[in-house]
Amino acid sequence: KGSPFRGLAAFEFEHSEVFFGRTRAVSDILNALRKQATEGRPFVLILGMSGGGKSSVVRAGVLPMLTKPGVIEGVGLWRRAVFRPTDVRGNLFEGLGNALIREHALPALDPDGNGPDELAQAFRESPHAATALIKNALSREEAATGKTNARLALVIDQMEEMYTQEEILPEHRQAFFDVIDSFVRSGRIWVVCTLRSDFYPRLANLPKLTAL
Repeated sequence: KGSPFRGLAAFEFEHSEVFFGRTRAVSDILNALRKQATEGRPFVLILGMSGGGKSSVVRAGVLPMLTKPGVIEGVGLWRRAVFRPTDVRGNLFEGLGNALIREHALPALDPDGNGPDELAQAFRESPHAATALIKNALSREEAATGKTNARLALVIDQMEEMYTQEEILPEHRQAFFDVIDSFVRSGRIWVVCTLRSDFYPRLANLPKLTAL
């Protein structure tokens, strides 16, 4: 079902059938997510050296397994989104908005096809209002499909890029994690982040992230 050799490119969701060798890592991450969910914060941060395979294990291992029917008991429908801080350089909220309106995520967030601008504005102005928009979109997915207890799986990949772009200021990172904190605390949005381990000390000035 395709070549298992990707060179320097990460394995993606569609490569899950040829992604092997990280079964224990995937299982550990899923178990951590389950435990975090029971404590009201379905959030996991994955640390590792550069080039160690963090993106692949999340995109081609964790995400396909997490969103399989029956893997997480009680969840009847999964939507998924993958976001990198450099998707839209210098604008975390526009990049996140883009990720959330894609086909496998929640295109209902952009019914008129106007792009992510309004959604990005909501992120900036009120994390709780933005979370409500996503919860409403998940409810609409439930109504459309006849399935219950919908969840959104959000991957924030290569999170160190928030620090390598000069345009992203400390207050932007703070505001971004106000939104992520609200997402996670809602219980409807499960978040997995990857981060180069040498950037880990920089997270100390993001108290909401360290609390998650």
